[in-house]
Amino acid sequence: DSFLRFWGELRSLTNETVYLEPRHHTWFFEERFPTELGVQLVDADPARGTLLAPSSYNRLHGSPVIYESSYSAEYLQTLAERILSTG
Repeated sequence: DSFLRFWGELRSLTNETVYLEPRHHTWFFEERFPTELGVQLVDADPARGTLLAPSSYNRLHGSPVIYESSYSAEYLQTLAERILSTG
């Protein structure tokens, strides 16, 4: 499939970590992610879907209004605890 060929080719060009931030609803299916190729997922907020595979990078854009809303201390504490608990 062209999706896996693309990620395989990209991984063959670099040893650096490659991150993927899903944008289209079809990308939110676990079997679509080439985890065996070392591609890491970005968990962006506000979310465009629910990640079915573990993420390793969190990006906060503001929620509910992108680039305008702030995050509460409680939200950030919960996120920090989740990150720390997953290693």
